[in-house]
Amino acid sequence: MKKVVLLSGGLDSTTALYQALKEGHEVRSLAVNYGQRHNRELDAAWEISSSVYNQFQNYKNHKQVDAPGLRSVLRGSYLTDDVSPSLVVVPNRNMILLSIGIAHAISMGSDSVVFSCHMDDTRDFPDCGQSFVDAMRKATDIEIETPFIEMTKADIAKKANQHGVPVDLTWTCYAGEREPCGECLSCKSRVVCHE
Repeated sequence: MKKVVLLSGGLDSTTALYQALKEGHEVRSLAVNYGQRHNRELDAAWEISSSVYNQFQNYKNHKQVDAPGLRSVLRGSYLTDDVSPSLVVVPNRNMILLSIGIAHAISMGSDSVVFSCHMDDTRDFPDCGQSFVDAMRKATDIEIETPFIEMTKADIAKKANQHGVPVDLTWTCYAGEREPCGECLSCKSRVVCHE
């Protein structure tokens, strides 16, 4: 199969990328600059894609869609605005990312888009749960794969280890400084990677 993996540069999407490649699929990755306050994850996605390109012949390429103007309408989140670090939901972000991924997959003749949402995300993000994915599946003819939707972050961390994912190349901190802040929701969820 031909797959497009939505690659943020974080642990979950990087593990999904490695899993698809190790299963032998023809894989492309796609990142979206939607006006995030920092580029650390986007930079990580490029670094990961370079590493993967040298490892897997079935990895075709990495693209980045630059739509920073979306920031003007995706307001009220710590990821896009100078607000409380506890406000991390970017309104409708995953619908936008999936829509871009679907369009890219269709234009490239791919069979599916891989979206790495997981069970722990459903507590904080309304656009990560099964009902959201089911609605998106009804809206398109292309397959939307969610390999981790019934897994926890700890499960994904174990899978990352099994697949030899270069965890040190991934980035998930919302603050975007030189080192992870250790305080944001993403940093706290990532603690399981080191347990």
